[in-house]
Amino acid sequence: MQAKKRELINLSNFIEFCKKNIESIDDDFCLYSEDAEEPLSVSLNCYIDDYPTGDDEGEDLFSDFVINNELELIYYGGQFIDVIKNVLMQVTDPNVEVIINALNYYMDNDDFIDIDS
Repeated sequence: MQAKKRELINLSNFIEFCKKNIESIDDDFCLYSEDAEEPLSVSLNCYIDDYPTGDDEGEDLFSDFVINNELELIYYGGQFIDVIKNVLMQVTDPNVEVIINALNYYMDNDDFIDIDS
């Protein structure tokens, strides 16, 4: 599997891709979906696209792709990869559900989860 920008991708598949390529993956991306209010789940489909740029007032400017498809930002790539790396330091070969739980925890608490072994 290769992750491509602006193509629909299942979150679980993307997490597996990131796990396998964690040392070489570029975190210069953002994840977008149609509903950013819902917690992340194994069935979530999302898109990979560029980071938003900023205007003179500090407001985020999203790509035409994000705007035209009415997508919402769900995760910055750097944070997404950092959460996965943190889980990998705590658990040997964690399943996708453990990582999704850690991603949701980070979104809610702005902190990494402590996983009980």
